[in-house]
Amino acid sequence: MIFRRSYIKSLKFNYDYRHGGEDWDFIIQTLKFGPIKVVPHQLLIFCYSPGSSTFKAINLKRKWDSYSLLASRLSPKFRHGVFYKMFLSYIRMFRK
Repeated sequence: MIFRRSYIKSLKFNYDYRHGGEDWDFIIQTLKFGPIKVVPHQLLIFCYSPGSSTFKAINLKRKWDSYSLLASRLSPKFRHGVFYKMFLSYIRMFRK
């Protein structure tokens, strides 16, 4: 994702999402400035390695708790549309 500096320079990291969701929270904060534009091609490839600590039981629980907290705090405005569906699809990976 690419963001305008003028939009993001005032955004703050929310410590509540330190185990997961900080990137989604960042996007939500950015969307308050206006709609996003989609880059029509992939700029990089990202994936989780099977041996990654991401999939250790304790980290999965922490991520699920963090994402659940973020989901519970979303305003009704963000509970509709493609963004919310993508968010829900992504967090299913970390369900307990």
